[in-house]
Amino acid sequence: GMQPLVYSYMDGSGWQTGACSDVMWGQSRMTKKNREPYSCLEFTYTFAFDGDCVFFAYHFPYTYSMIMSVVHRLESPPFRDVVRRRFLRKTLFGIPLVLL
Repeated sequence: GMQPLVYSYMDGSGWQTGACSDVMWGQSRMTKKNREPYSCLEFTYTFAFDGDCVFFAYHFPYTYSMIMSVVHRLESPPFRDVVRRRFLRKTLFGIPLVLL
């Protein structure tokens, strides 16, 4: 099944799978407005370094550079005739947000 991804600044190995144990997917006791339960993920992680900054993710994160390289490819033949890019606004960090 899906394993949480872990990124440790002090480890320096990039995003890693398999660093968590006792991974369990299930339903939460909390429900949405339509009374459907939320999904829930539980896992155990042992921190290897004191004072480390560790991130967890469901999927490998996309960087802005990665997504912009895809956008530039979509603006080239043969996609150029069917894909249009429109500026929506800037993010809080001043990065252009576009609509394809």
